Amino acid sequence: MKSIKCPYCGHEIDENENICPNCKMELNTICPFCKQEIKAYEDVCPYCTSKLTSKKEPKFLLPLGYTLSALWLILNIIELYLICKYPMMLKAKDKHGEYVFGNYEYTNILLKCFVVTAVPYIIAIVKNYKKEIAIICIIINSIIAICFTSFFIYYRHAYLN
Repeated sequence: MKSIKCPYCGHEIDENENICPNCKMELNTICPFCKQEIKAYEDVCPYCTSKLTSKKEPKFLLPLGYTLSALWLILNIIELYLICKYPMMLKAKDKHGEYVFGNYEYTNILLKCFVVTAVPYIIAIVKNYKKEIAIICIIINSIIAICFTSFFIYYRHAYLN
């Protein structure tokens, strides 16, 4: 019994497996040249000896997610710093008497940016590329979003009262 890596998740599998026990992906595929059933991890078709292209991993997804998350974090820190430095902006009202920068507006901005930062992680999860790391990153970003929102609501409430 020979042990190899799953072409989808990299988990060690037995060469006789038909489904990866880790990512549940089918390990049998069809050779695009001779149409014979082969293993997904084969580099060369054992029937027609055609060189097969390897599965391309979306290696850019996690670094893109990290970059967007870092940018989002920095912008939120700057935004909260400016709110603390210039709290009078919390009292600004529009012509209808509504606060220009209320809880809803801040949360709306925060969550739209959060969704943008989550997209690379969601794509990584769908493509079974480092799924666990992507899930952890979404959880961390969610916790950060809750912390920023909580701080804003607390500070706004403390300043306005």
